[in-house]
Amino acid sequence: MDTTFNCGCFWVSYFLLFYPYFVQNIAANFYFFGTLRAELYFKIINRDVEKITDMLKDLKSLSNYKRIQKFCTLSDRLDFLSMAHYETGILMRAVNSLYGSQMLLFIVIAFLNSLVQLFYLYTTVKFNLYGLEKPNWKLSVYSIMFAYVQIVDLFAHARATQITTTVSQKTGQLLHELPVQNIDDRFKKSVDMFSIQVLQNK
Repeated sequence: MDTTFNCGCFWVSYFLLFYPYFVQNIAANFYFFGTLRAELYFKIINRDVEKITDMLKDLKSLSNYKRIQKFCTLSDRLDFLSMAHYETGILMRAVNSLYGSQMLLFIVIAFLNSLVQLFYLYTTVKFNLYGLEKPNWKLSVYSIMFAYVQIVDLFAHARATQITTTVSQKTGQLLHELPVQNIDDRFKKSVDMFSIQVLQNK
C-alpha cells in the first residue's frame, strides 16, 4: 500500500513539474520557428532588391521604350516587395505579441532550472568534501548538461531574434544603394515609399 502511494505521489509530482515545462518548450519552439520563417522571408526580399539593383545597371543600353517598360516592371516588383516586407513585419510583431509572455515565462523557468541544477552540483561537491554523503557524479554530470542546454536554448532564441531584426533593417540599406539618378519618376516613388515603410516598421 505504501509502495503504491509513494509511486502515485511520484508520478503526480512528475506530471506537475514536467507538464508545464513541456508546454513551455513547445511554445518556445513555435516562437523560434516563427522567427526563423520571418528571417527567411526578409532574406528573400533582400535578395530580390539586390537583383533589382543589378538590373538597373543594364538599362543604359536599352531604348527609351524598353527602359520605360523595364522601369514599370521593376516598380511593380518593388511595390510587391514593399507589401511583402510590411506583411512579414506584421507577422513578426504578431509572433512577439502572441508568445511574448510565454517567452518571458520560459526565460524565468530556464534561469531557475539552471540555478537549481547548479545548486544541486554545489551541494554534491560540498557533501563529498565533508564526507556526509556518497556523491552521485553521474547525476551531477546530467545536471550540468541540463543547465548548459537551458542556457544555450536561451541564447539561441535571443540570437535568432537579433538576426531577424538585422536582416529586416538591411532592406533599408539596400534601398539606399539603388542608383536613383536618371531613373523613372514612378520607380523613384516606389523606392521612396518602400524606404519610408521600412523606417516605420523598425
